[in-house]
Amino acid sequence: MGLSTMVRHLYREYGHVAGAAMLLLATNFDTAQATHKEKKPVYAARVIEFKAGKGTEYTDPKKALGPPSNPNGFENAVTLGDGGHIVVGFERCIETGPGIDIVIGEFSISEDVYVHISRPENPLDFIKVGEKTFVGGPIGIDLDKYGIIGKIQFVKITDAKSGKSYDPYLGADIDYVQANHACPHQFFSRLPKELQSSNPYAQKAWEDFAQEHKVILLNK
Repeated sequence: MGLSTMVRHLYREYGHVAGAAMLLLATNFDTAQATHKEKKPVYAARVIEFKAGKGTEYTDPKKALGPPSNPNGFENAVTLGDGGHIVVGFERCIETGPGIDIVIGEFSISEDVYVHISRPENPLDFIKVGEKTFVGGPIGIDLDKYGIIGKIQFVKITDAKSGKSYDPYLGADIDYVQANHACPHQFFSRLPKELQSSNPYAQKAWEDFAQEHKVILLNK
């Protein structure tokens, strides 16, 4: 959506003053609009559901959130227990892309897990990733190979309930869940201060437009 679209919107909704301010902004900012594709990974930020299986003491699901903690012990991860599961959500929109899409920081080398994902349109309808379990990690998964393309809502990790373990506790030990492809966003600069002071309606018009079209304002 270009600046010309915004200018037309502002003229229509707020009159010539806000529209003129936007035209002035366009002449002063060559990079007023940019599509921003995050290159940094996005980490799980919310626990949607957690059910511990038997045979574990480390059952704080929040230990699976955030970036890798390089755990030296089980207290830095959540152990699912035999047959336990966890469902996590992310701090922003994620999607599939080239190469590995999801990395599961399962720091033990012995436990197997099943992985499911859900879509934004049906967030509680989980799709199994492949027909086999994934073995101890970190586990890198290219969702495209399983016919899964597009936006992802939640990731569900379930211990395979093998009952086997080479560490003292049953179940996979999850340190982090990482998404490698954040959805692109459009970012727009904020109105310059001189325009805000000379036209108090322009900033409100700018913010209303951003809210309507789900645009993120920088330096707000």
